[in-house]
Amino acid sequence: LALSQLSERERFVIEQLFWDGWTEAEIAQELGISQQMVSKIKGKTLRKLREILKELLS
Repeated sequence: LALSQLSERERFVIEQLFWDGWTEAEIAQELGISQQMVSKIKGKTLRKLREILKELLS
């Protein structure tokens, strides 16, 4: 449910990092963006997921 509220790119980054074990560099290459951008997307998305889960649990 929480993942369904993410954009396609956000979901891709999280799924590849945490489910498929890709590195940020591998994701960056696949998406054609910098590793720094992947890191920013990851941080933003984890904060977003935290807020979504807080709302669901309150």
